[in-house]
Amino acid sequence: MIPPRVFKLERYFAKYEFCTKHLLCCSDCETMTIKDVLGLTDNCDELTRSLLDIPLGYTETTGDLSLRKNISRLYTNIDAESIVVTTGAVEPLLLFSITCLEPNDVVIIQSPIYQALEEGPMIRDCRILHWDMVDNEANKCWSFDIKDLEKLFEQNKVKALILNAPHNPTGFNPTLTNFNRIIDLCRRQGTILFCDEVYKFLDHDDHAEHLPNAADAYENAISMNVMTKSFGLAGLRIGWIASQNKQLLDKIASGKDYTTICNSAPSEFISKVALDKHKVILNKNREIIRKNLEAADQFFLKHKETFEWRKPTAGPVGLVKFKKGSVAEFCDRVVKEAGILLLPSGMYDAEHLESFRLGFGRSNFIEVLNVFDDYLTSINY
Repeated sequence: MIPPRVFKLERYFAKYEFCTKHLLCCSDCETMTIKDVLGLTDNCDELTRSLLDIPLGYTETTGDLSLRKNISRLYTNIDAESIVVTTGAVEPLLLFSITCLEPNDVVIIQSPIYQALEEGPMIRDCRILHWDMVDNEANKCWSFDIKDLEKLFEQNKVKALILNAPHNPTGFNPTLTNFNRIIDLCRRQGTILFCDEVYKFLDHDDHAEHLPNAADAYENAISMNVMTKSFGLAGLRIGWIASQNKQLLDKIASGKDYTTICNSAPSEFISKVALDKHKVILNKNREIIRKNLEAADQFFLKHKETFEWRKPTAGPVGLVKFKKGSVAEFCDRVVKEAGILLLPSGMYDAEHLESFRLGFGRSNFIEVLNVFDDYLTSINY
């Protein structure tokens, strides 16, 4: 295997996240305390006692059965036996690459992409092909051209397609028609579809066509999700994969014996409670996003000479184009002079886009946006 590269995005956050006053690029939704989560229920006191009585021994490798049953309710064709609970999202990404891919396998990956989605196949010495994002100037949005993907499939025998929908950092989500075309391309070759769905359930238009989970729609797909992003519970470090393909699941579960072996018992318990009330949590986070996007629209209209707002369609992140030179230099200046953290596109190996990631899933977004507005006004940008 090839040694992994430095994880640029995570090193950037390690440098700034906990010492910068204002974060304007967060990728997760508003978080909650343990008290908040237990308080969503009618039996908070009983659950609190149960939490305090949890044994801190080993847990089942694939995850607590009752938690897996709760997770399965997010799907239509997936049962508890078709789920493996993991530590966050990076663990299953790496385990999938190590256990299910071979050197020289052809793997298609969207670009730009969260580095961990690409790093696993790179470590495994796979042949990586990029499906590049398109800047749709006419419609003022980011998108992916399905015809470009079709060409890649026509020219190659593809072992795996790694899809991120909704997409980080652009907030793009394919149409249901194109999602079905993606599955059709994979099915023709028996290609594994590894779908990162950590921003699932956060469509901005309640009346839009909702994409199914990949694992529900395709027998050779792996759906990955976490409590971190849409649910805002990153501190639990609980994620999972779901698939109808038991052979793939077994390989990944077996590989877990060499990583975390099992999950945190208290985290599994709290995740189970949160998923019992997942609709309440998701409705709250969608409302925060809705209000924040309205504020973002007004902000970027005011500063249209400086930025191009490519409005996302799902999730709590978007990619904003900077029109006045180097976005890396701009972000560096903003964090030093205003104490506001933005994430330049170079952290996605996409320096050429001259853009930065905006995160609008947290309740203090408008407050921080006003600070950013004041700063831009003060320097006459």
